[in-house]
Amino acid sequence: MGYRLAVPEGGKVILLRTVDRYLMRRVALGYAAVIVTVVAILSLENVARLSGDIQHTDAPLRLLARLTLLLVPEHLGVAIPVAAYLAMAVAARQLTLRGEWQIFAATGMRPARIMAAPMALALLAAAAQLTLLLELRPIGARSLDALYAEISGGLHGTPLILGETVRLDPVTSFFAEARSPTMPGAITNVLVDRGPDVFAAPLAVARFGLHGEVTLDLRDGTIVHRAPDGAHHSVRFAHYVIQMRPRNIEMIAGNLRHRLDRLEGASLVRLARRDAGGEEKQAALAALAGRIDSGLFCLVLPWLGLALGTPPRRRNGGAGMFLGIALIATHFKSAAFVEDNFNAAPLSAAAVHAALWVAVTIAIVGYTRSRGDGAVDTVIGRLFSAPGALVDACRKAFRNRNGVRPTLATLSDSPV
Repeated sequence: MGYRLAVPEGGKVILLRTVDRYLMRRVALGYAAVIVTVVAILSLENVARLSGDIQHTDAPLRLLARLTLLLVPEHLGVAIPVAAYLAMAVAARQLTLRGEWQIFAATGMRPARIMAAPMALALLAAAAQLTLLLELRPIGARSLDALYAEISGGLHGTPLILGETVRLDPVTSFFAEARSPTMPGAITNVLVDRGPDVFAAPLAVARFGLHGEVTLDLRDGTIVHRAPDGAHHSVRFAHYVIQMRPRNIEMIAGNLRHRLDRLEGASLVRLARRDAGGEEKQAALAALAGRIDSGLFCLVLPWLGLALGTPPRRRNGGAGMFLGIALIATHFKSAAFVEDNFNAAPLSAAAVHAALWVAVTIAIVGYTRSRGDGAVDTVIGRLFSAPGALVDACRKAFRNRNGVRPTLATLSDSPV
């Protein structure tokens, strides 16, 4: 039997506004903390990879900062949904453990009314996610590609590895001692071994293309040709041009998915509205529908946080919160799968995908309401405790049959 606090009619509005402000503050602080934490973790995770891409440039620290900054929109695309879930889950857990959630319910406030403030924040999160996916992330991706093109083009220092022999392909090896201190873009003591020919020059001017190709203008060098009979023939030259393609910086493949990821929402709409059909139009529709689906997914996450973050009565719980993180990761994977494999009917596939996740959320929330707070935590706890219970049962059966307390050795030899 529940209890209801006697609140005067005039004071009920004041109470509701006070609760809304209180929940808004707690959940908003959770949003900020989770977003900053997730972006920081993802940025640190990419430092090693980015450092390998810029290790032969003139200003690696400055380039590392620029690359990390340009990856922030991509990291935010992960951080915002995680924050929409975790902020509500942590708030619900803390309020329940302190008894505050029960006080709100005792005043007669229904869960839907208590969730008014968190859902307002969820609307803002959905709007931010849509803005990010439709506008900011494509701009960041194009800027990232442009910076990588500059690095591959040698605008931030030669991308060639100097001071050691580099195998460029099965028949070509390259060596250069250092950069020239007097001539920009020049390298000294260059040696290129390509098939039967060896090219050597004290100086070479390197010119770099936008896709990583390198043109070497060798100056005052020598070509040594190795004949099949073992003889060697050498020729002196004033200028000799060799084209190569180093592999230390790989550009992202320019496939259709890559190109569409770099288009804003308006460009995708124009591409999808073309009269002519084809793979490109369908893929643009799928990309647009997938981004909208990912944005709207933020609206169900507070309800998942409420259902999975609330601990069981008289227990701390917490396993359900990890289930929510797994569900968000599954949504990322399933959304990408739908976008890549259902281009024949992209809008219908995205609608079915969104409806499926709404149904999953309704099922989890309904199960929690029917079975009580922390019901999902209880189920997960039973699943993890099942192996231990089986071992205890085996030990008890062994003890009852033999009248001795089993040890690990006797238990392992038992036929039970």
